[in-house]
Amino acid sequence: MRVLAVMREWPYPLTNGVNLRAFHFLKGVSRQHEVVLVHFGPAGECLESLGVTLYSTVSVPRTAQPRKDGTLRRLGRAIRIGSVWPVDGAMLSAIDGLVKSFRPEAIWCTHLEMGLYAPKAMRRRVLVDVIDDQVLAYIGNRDLGPLRRLKQLLDWGLVEVRCGMRCAVATFASRKDARAFRRWCPWLRCLAVPNGVDTSYYSPHPSDEREAPYIVLVGNYQHPPNATAVQALLWDIWPLVKKEMPDLGCRLVGPNLPADLAAQAAAAGILVAGLVEDTRPHLAGAAVAVSPLVTGTGIKNKVLEAWAMGKAVVALPAGLAGLEQHAAEACILARDAKSFARALVDLVRNPIRRQSLGRAARALVERQYDWRIRAQDFARVLETLNEAHQ
Repeated sequence: MRVLAVMREWPYPLTNGVNLRAFHFLKGVSRQHEVVLVHFGPAGECLESLGVTLYSTVSVPRTAQPRKDGTLRRLGRAIRIGSVWPVDGAMLSAIDGLVKSFRPEAIWCTHLEMGLYAPKAMRRRVLVDVIDDQVLAYIGNRDLGPLRRLKQLLDWGLVEVRCGMRCAVATFASRKDARAFRRWCPWLRCLAVPNGVDTSYYSPHPSDEREAPYIVLVGNYQHPPNATAVQALLWDIWPLVKKEMPDLGCRLVGPNLPADLAAQAAAAGILVAGLVEDTRPHLAGAAVAVSPLVTGTGIKNKVLEAWAMGKAVVALPAGLAGLEQHAAEACILARDAKSFARALVDLVRNPIRRQSLGRAARALVERQYDWRIRAQDFARVLETLNEAHQ
């Protein structure tokens, strides 16, 4: 099958969740089908050495040349909503040329933004991997006032409708995101294809028992839900934990922690590790990994990575989004800050319980969340587009 993959950037290095998912799905699909990749920006590291064999690639510089507005687009502009991303004329031209020359049997657009480039004439052969529902992601930000949240709702809702009008299938990292998107596009086939984890890269490592015990939170704090999670940890959870275990340490691993939160964390005796080349040593040495997210969508890659390393995890409900059905099996799910702190203290004090949860978590990801399994699931959904026209 000939597949045209449309992506907003070269899908490597794996510095964000979109690239992580796109890379592993591309790796799986390219094993079975001829894939042409068209993307914004320059090409990066050779993907062939990483197990991805592409038929060809096309790089498109961003020009922000506007396309002609359709009726829905004009309506959005008239009431000043829905203009979230400028639609680039150069990318539209590149896709049009590839449709004529490559004659794809399926078009796969990764991310909601790239769904806006899907050619309407081929709608029945288009799959958009939306990943996370943007309405849920943005209106869940309680730092915004009610009018601003309403504006976000209308902005992202209109974008999702425009995207839904251009595809036959939309895939998501979790069922919650699929259900939310379907509210805007009730005619659309919306499916959950969860993320995975590289179980060979993230694997159990022995921890140094001589090191003082600590917990770890990993994330890119430029993403608002991750920054809000740090607030919940600092303000609501950590003071309760320190009363019970004054010698317990904590590490915040990942880039873009806001300066005010970094200062508050340092004042509370928390190590701010920042951007690190490899998160595995921080995870390996931790007694427990935590996911105290109070907002957010999608599926939590950092939880999967901790599970793959055989680590016990304590999470709030939003911090386990997309993985809720495995809560009892592989982690401890707390309902609020007080129960989170209590569960965390109890787990740190109980190494047998930690090890049991860690073994169960590792077995779970090997069984269900290896990227190879998830990429096969995605490839099967993509193949249905071609089968429907045979």
